[in-house]
Amino acid sequence: MREGQQPETRRPLLIGLTGNIATGKSEVAQMLGELGAHVIDADRVAHEVMAPGGPAYDSVVHAFGPATLGPDGSIDRKKLGAIVFRDPEALQRLEAAVHPATITEVIRRIAQAGEPVIVIEAIKLIEGGMHRGYDALWVVTAPRPLQIERLVSMRGLSEDEAALRVDAQPPQAEKAAVADLVIANDGDLDALREKVEAAWSTIRARPNRQTATTGRLAHEPPQTEVVVRPVRRDDLQDAAGVADVLNSVIAEGRYTALTGHWTPEAEQAFLQGLGPRREVSVAEVAGRIAGFQVIEPFVTYTSTMDHVAHMGTYVCAEFRGRGIGRRLAACTLAFARAHGYEKSVIYVMADNEPGLAYYRSLGFEECGVLHRQVKIDGVYHDAVLMELQFEVIGRG
Repeated sequence: MREGQQPETRRPLLIGLTGNIATGKSEVAQMLGELGAHVIDADRVAHEVMAPGGPAYDSVVHAFGPATLGPDGSIDRKKLGAIVFRDPEALQRLEAAVHPATITEVIRRIAQAGEPVIVIEAIKLIEGGMHRGYDALWVVTAPRPLQIERLVSMRGLSEDEAALRVDAQPPQAEKAAVADLVIANDGDLDALREKVEAAWSTIRARPNRQTATTGRLAHEPPQTEVVVRPVRRDDLQDAAGVADVLNSVIAEGRYTALTGHWTPEAEQAFLQGLGPRREVSVAEVAGRIAGFQVIEPFVTYTSTMDHVAHMGTYVCAEFRGRGIGRRLAACTLAFARAHGYEKSVIYVMADNEPGLAYYRSLGFEECGVLHRQVKIDGVYHDAVLMELQFEVIGRG
């Protein structure tokens, strides 16, 4: 070491792990712990800070009263849960009382951990802002019926109670849209373990992460920022970028039912003709449009389906696997809610497994297979019909 040079210290990889209730995030955390990660259960930390003498105990009792206490003076989580899962404002009061102390304790435990990979597990990781500054965000998802089934069998809740807890949380698609990795827990434990081990192998293959005293990561390539925004409908350059993406996907011959070749002028005419409930969001990387997503009414010949949207996603092959699709979806979902959509449907070519996996990761569920739905160059292809409910309506 040269005189005056400060030693480099190794910096752990911080992974935020989240998912809605009964999706299986705790099972994923346990598997990661068995593989060598140091796991911090932020939800358990939240319970600890609410214990008698804990930093959040007085605030919770003050907010909800002594009726939530058990005979020993501790906060009865079942009584508290019966209040907050029926009242969104009450849930916000609870989070305001508990989150600051929880975050402080999690930070302290991160500083004390010595393992090269630290996983912070929390159900409210994104909503509480805890994920900011972590190196990666992993989201575990599961179909709603499976969530309810797990709550009934594992926690002894009635189906109505289970549905109430599931539906009180933000849509899974919103979390998946901002994730770096989505683990779809829609099978058995062996299938889940296989996915976790595959994800673990990718992070263990990364170069050692080192940080100087300034905190900057060494030996790590700079990350190119992805900018997601609405398309500029009158901009010929935007039209050319969208056309380039679309033509590249069409040329692959397996990911879309669209055919032909789109010129910038033809694409600009299409964009200029979009109605008020249609939107194209684009993802830019270093000034180049790398992908785009379209949302539009499913049908226009009747108002009885005005609440249903149709989506389409297109990303250049060289930019796939970078989370661009999920970032586009976050923008699209915000547009959908602002314009009165309640669900979306999508047709995916049956042999387009990456496309099917992408939409599943957003929370889309398969409704069935449409046989001989698409005919390209004289060859018939099946298509899978998928749907996503933006909001749970009329339930429990």
